[in-house]
Amino acid sequence: MVSLGALLVDRRQLAEAESWLALGAEAGHVEAMMHLGRLLLFRGDEERAAPWLERAVPENHALAVVMVQDLHSRGAAEEAERWARYAAEAGNAEAAARLAEWAAERGDRTDSERWTDWAARLGLGGVSLLRAGLAQHLGDRAGRKHWLEEAVHEGDLKAMEALGSMLIDEGDNASGELLLTRAAEGGRTESQLLLAGLTALRDDHDAATRWLEAAARGGGAVRKVHGYATAFTAGGHMQAAERVLHVCAELGDAQSRVELAWILLGRGDNGEAVRWLEEPAEQDFPDAGFMLGVALERVRRTNAARRAYERAAAAGDGRAAHNLGVLADRGGDLLAARRWFLEGARRGAACLCVLPGRRFVLGQGVRSIGHRSSHGDRWNGWRTSRC
Repeated sequence: MVSLGALLVDRRQLAEAESWLALGAEAGHVEAMMHLGRLLLFRGDEERAAPWLERAVPENHALAVVMVQDLHSRGAAEEAERWARYAAEAGNAEAAARLAEWAAERGDRTDSERWTDWAARLGLGGVSLLRAGLAQHLGDRAGRKHWLEEAVHEGDLKAMEALGSMLIDEGDNASGELLLTRAAEGGRTESQLLLAGLTALRDDHDAATRWLEAAARGGGAVRKVHGYATAFTAGGHMQAAERVLHVCAELGDAQSRVELAWILLGRGDNGEAVRWLEEPAEQDFPDAGFMLGVALERVRRTNAARRAYERAAAAGDGRAAHNLGVLADRGGDLLAARRWFLEGARRGAACLCVLPGRRFVLGQGVRSIGHRSSHGDRWNGWRTSRC
């Protein structure tokens, strides 16, 4: 009944939802009472909501906190505080903590401290960290630092991270990094990312990549870690970029797989590039299909390259269309070559029509985009060949 009532609320079928929730509430189901009371509150029927919430709130502390936070986030601050007070007075420590935070946000230090003390008496964990957060809301930097230090003494990893960042902002890099290291070794992803940035700034890319690998593998921060790889590439630190991209690629990030393949193709490791490009190409990820075609051509898998180019061209890649024209030209199918070259031009590779034009007039060969030139591992302009 509760699940059905909640589903009907999501579908905005409020009358039916109320009926099903009422059945559950009348049968003594605490969660149904809570959902029914909240629904009635949002419909403006406070008189009917109150009895259900008065019964449910003391019985289910976790759901009560969810309800008051939901009320507050939806702009019903007065109702949220009313029921948070009811829950806190019934022994809900988390509700007392929310009241302390809301009081601090509006600058009421007295009320904030009163509810914090009550939360502590109810046995709330991490009260020192809570007090540090409240001090920040109140603009009390010294107070925040004091309570962070207390929380660090209690072994709170989040406090180590916050105090470490604060000390670095104050210029005490050594003490700050020591705290960040403790937090990072304890698994705090944000600390790992901060340390990666700090070590990269002093060109310790080995340490930076180790922290980034920990953040990606342990904390699931793959997209944030990918951003560091982009920065390494922009700074010319290709070895560090490749290490970071490899980790992100192993964890399934399509953009990292494509960028890793770009590095691999640049140095001629074509078979490995094919391995990383196959899945993004199947997903029609930008550049992947075209790059896969280039890699397959290089390992002399021409038919597979043609299929990759065809898929990429169908998705609008003019470079892939151009390369299909080159393959057709090599096979002696000049009509197909002309059709693909024109398609490439329509798809943004118009500047490449110069070479095909010379081929048809002078009988000269035409190279694919992505063909390795005589200049080491420099590309034939494949990444920037859109006009």
